[in-house]
Amino acid sequence: MKPNDNGEIRNSKGQFVKGAVPNPAGRPKGALSITDEIKRKLDEVPVGSKRSRLEELVEVVFHKALVEKDERMLKAIWSYVDGLPRQAVELGNADSLPFSIVVERDTSTRE
Repeated sequence: MKPNDNGEIRNSKGQFVKGAVPNPAGRPKGALSITDEIKRKLDEVPVGSKRSRLEELVEVVFHKALVEKDERMLKAIWSYVDGLPRQAVELGNADSLPFSIVVERDTSTRE
C-alpha cells in the first residue's frame, strides 16, 4: 500500500486517504468465494442418491418447519418467500437528526 503525497495512509477519522489503496490488485481473477463453493457443493448429487444436496437440504428445512413446527424455521422460509417487511428506523431524537432510514428488500429480481 502506498501513502499519499504527505506520507499518510489514513486520515484523522481512520479512513484511507485518496490515493492510498490497501489492495491495489483486488481479488485475483478466478478466485472463488465461499458462497461459490457452497453453491457448487449443493449442486452435487452424492453417490447412490438421486437428489442433489440442495434438494436434500430443502427437504430437511421443510421437515423442520412443517413437521417439527420449528417457529424460527417457519419465519426463515416466510422471509425467503415473501421478503422481509418494510422497516423504518429513526436515529437519535427529532432535534439531533432530521432524517430517518428506511430499509427495503428488493424483490424485483425474484423469479
